[in-house]
Amino acid sequence: MQDGVNLRADISAHEAIRRAHEQAEGIASLAAEYQSIASAAGVDRWEKLFARSGLTAAQIEAVRASQAYGPFMAALRHAEASGLDVDRVLPALVSKRTLVSAEDIAAVLHHRVDEWVEAHDQLVTASPNLVAGLFPRARGVTDPDMGRGLTERDQAIDQRASTLAEQAAAKVLPWIGRLGQPPAEPPDRREWLQSVAAVAAYRDRWGIKTDPRPLGYPDTVTSLEQYVQRKRALAAAQRAIDLSRGPQPGAAGASTAAAPSSQGDHERGIEL
Repeated sequence: MQDGVNLRADISAHEAIRRAHEQAEGIASLAAEYQSIASAAGVDRWEKLFARSGLTAAQIEAVRASQAYGPFMAALRHAEASGLDVDRVLPALVSKRTLVSAEDIAAVLHHRVDEWVEAHDQLVTASPNLVAGLFPRARGVTDPDMGRGLTERDQAIDQRASTLAEQAAAKVLPWIGRLGQPPAEPPDRREWLQSVAAVAAYRDRWGIKTDPRPLGYPDTVTSLEQYVQRKRALAAAQRAIDLSRGPQPGAAGASTAAAPSSQGDHERGIEL
């Protein structure tokens, strides 16, 4: 009996270690580490931008000290990855309304950047500026150690996303079945898997475990960060479906980069 108890304890301990390792290597954890390093690596660049943005020295200090500083930096990188001119527009966002009475300037500016991104809706859905098709890649990093740390996590995120996509395809999981069959032609198959990897990265980042819909239930989106990533993943999902279907009559010159509307998904019977 004691041996059985010990065996169950060993199995439980092994399972706990496995889950802890999986969580540590998960995209949510890796993306958080990437964001932390990117924020530190971009200090010089953002400091120069802040200095000419219209913020006073005291306000810049308050921005640095705020708990909203990290998310604010992430929002700026999201804007850049979306093709928006942060260097030109940030001063306008600073002067948009007075910040004199703001309790948390970083949080206020973060909100203004979020509004700006949402209003322009220029989300890039396939870009070298995005890690795993979702996360803005840090730019202009000059510190070699930070650059190496970013590259390592960049590669780890891409590798995990690819592995999850390949595993889902091998197991024919319900969510991947809705993205169609892999194309026969090798170039199209590689692009299909890359698109599926972006969907897998989104699921892993936001903890979508068993939902058969590729992107889970839309009402679970609780932040602009998730909203932005969901739109990118939605465009990737639609690209995978298009590749699976192959060339369509009369589709020459049509763009597949833009994410389809919810109504369009419903009309085509695609439950994403």
